[in-house]
Amino acid sequence: MISTTKRGSIVLLILVILVAVVLTSALVLFLMKSGPTESSASPLAVEFIPERPTTLTINQFEFCSDVNSRFVCTEKRTSFRLGEEVHFRLVVESSVKDQVVSLVENYQLTDPPGTVLLPLDEKNDFHLNLNSQREKEQVAFRDYFIVSPESIPGNYTLTLFIENPVLNKKVTLTKTITIQEDVIS
Repeated sequence: MISTTKRGSIVLLILVILVAVVLTSALVLFLMKSGPTESSASPLAVEFIPERPTTLTINQFEFCSDVNSRFVCTEKRTSFRLGEEVHFRLVVESSVKDQVVSLVENYQLTDPPGTVLLPLDEKNDFHLNLNSQREKEQVAFRDYFIVSPESIPGNYTLTLFIENPVLNKKVTLTKTITIQEDVIS
């Protein structure tokens, strides 16, 4: 059996707890009703650092008789003969990201009726990766192709594809050259 003094103290303790709960609830309701204090701070007080704009461009392109090991075009031309080597050089400007420049070069050659002679194929991709401390790098490329002596003369279209997978950017350049029959004198 519980004595009456213990019963009274338990009832008193329960009453004190109930009063504390009621007062706390009243205080919370009062604060909620009065609203927030005016603050000049935005609830989204976060500063976003914008990502720097990136660049991928083909600054120079030229067809040549030959391109030497220093990427110098020996004779600029836009007209070639069937069976002759058609050299070209180009300069690509690319932004550097995380001190890396990664470029992929490929091209497609189309004859006058529109038949693709050299199709795009990943196995023909030329990959270039280099480290750089600069913000932008200029990279020179050189390549060549030969139009078969059995091909037809006319205007051929070279479509050049450059990609920087690090920047997720691609650029395309289309140039036309004239292929003539070999004239026997």
